Formats: sequence, C-alpha cells, structure tokens
Amino acid sequence: MILIRLHITILVLALLSAFNSKAQEVDNSINALDKYFSTSSTSGQSITSHFTNGAIVRTITYDEEGIQIINSFSASAFNDEIALLRSDFHILQEPVVLLNQSYGGLQSVFCSVRTRLVRLDNKDTLNVRSIHSFQLIQSDGWKIQHLVIQNENPWSPISDDLWPKELTASIRNGKNISESQASEPFETYDPNKVYNVSEVDEAPVYPGQKSLFQDLMKSFDVTLQEDESHSPFIIEIAEDGLASLKYVNDLSGSQMESAKSFVNSMLIWFPAIKDKASVRCKMVMYIK
Repeated sequence: MILIRLHITILVLALLSAFNSKAQEVDNSINALDKYFSTSSTSGQSITSHFTNGAIVRTITYDEEGIQIINSFSASAFNDEIALLRSDFHILQEPVVLLNQSYGGLQSVFCSVRTRLVRLDNKDTLNVRSIHSFQLIQSDGWKIQHLVIQNENPWSPISDDLWPKELTASIRNGKNISESQASEPFETYDPNKVYNVSEVDEAPVYPGQKSLFQDLMKSFDVTLQEDESHSPFIIEIAEDGLASLKYVNDLSGSQMESAKSFVNSMLIWFPAIKDKASVRCKMVMYIK
C-alpha cells in the first residue's frame, strides 16, 4: 500500500511539474509580448530585438473606399515605419483581449489592440482598433517570427468578444478611424454562415512553415485527400482563428478521440477572408 501511494505521489508530482512548466512558458511568451508593446509605445526605442532574424510583419489596412491594402516588412523595415510615424505622433499600443495557444516550442497569440495616436503639434487623438496575430518561437528567449496586423474594417467592426464593453467603455477620448471612414454599409458576406474553402477569397492558413501542419497531420494519421482507409470529419475555423471539431458522424470512438486530440493540438489559424472580413470556414479532413 505504501509503495502504491508512493508511485501515485510521484506521478502527480510529475504531472504538476509538466503543467507548471507549460504554464511558465506561456507566462514567458506573454511577458515577451508585453515588452514588445511597451517598446513600441516608447519614443526612440527599437522593436527589432523582439523579432527573430528573417521575421516577417504583414499589415492589412483599408482606404476610404474600403479597399484592402496589404504590405509586408522585415522587422527592421517595420521599425523604420514606426519611427516615421513617431515623427508626427506619440504612439500608445494596448492589448484588449488576448487568446493564446501553444505547441512545443511555438506560441500563437491572437489579440485585439487599441492604438492611440496623439499628434505632437496639437494633441489631437486618433484611436485605431486592430487585430494582431503573433507567432513566437524560442530563440534565446521568446521572439516574434510572424506578425500580422489587421486594422478594423470600417464596414465590419471587431466583435464584442474581442472588444467587450466592460473593458472598453472608458475608451472615449479621440475619434476612431473606423468611425470617420464608415459612411454607408458595405457588407456582402454573411456573418452567420460557415463558408466552404471554395467560397472564400482567402482560405484559412496554418501558422508557421508548411511542414509544421504536415507533421501534425502525420502524427495523427490525418490527410486532406479522400481515402478508402480514412474516415471524413470536419473542422471549423472561427473568425478569431480558433479551430473546433464539427462533423464526426462517420468516426468510430477511437477515431473521434484522436480527431479531438488533433484539433486540440492546433495553433491559432489565420482565418479565412471574405469581402475583406474574417469569416467562419469549414475544412474536410480524413483520419485513419
């Protein structure tokens, strides 16, 4: 009896140690992002140290007619863009809601961000609402490998889940850029519809190198091609990039458990785009 209790105690301690280690890694990655936002809001500071060599930053903005403009930068080029902006504005970036998912040495973070731009000459203020998608990897500490910044589409506001009134009711000073641009509705997509991949303008993209998702599928014996030895199931990727398991009627009990583990192991996707807005999208996969 003593020996059994000893084994149980050792097992519990091992599980607690693994849980605490994972929690510590999440804390460290969040601290790294906190330092990034702090640096980006501090005049004269360079943000390049928060990125890996070869990191890519993509920005998605909208002109007055709602046309999407996409630009890609290296970390140093993006730092130059911020320095140029600082010549006219004081910048303050504040995360509002943050979602985090981890897989080994990778962290995906999806967050809503309020950026306040205060003109240096007359103190006029603009509030910009945006969504930031980060991929961080371990590189002498947590560093940003990919960053996608999507300004709020004036005709498709950020959802209440990512911009809750409880947290944002006090944000009233200054004019929102989205409010100054929006003059008439511009919404042709259905926010309640779950689209097929063939129906969207841009399909969901799994973060990181292509091999990362291929290795994940291989480890769970999942394919994207119909196969007699594999059973179909559906995953749905929400507007915030979170994946969930949907149609599983053709799966056995063991297949269903494996499919659940497969989806739970996924990082946060870059969601599908339809009419310049993030939309829900479903993908058919097959598991052995």
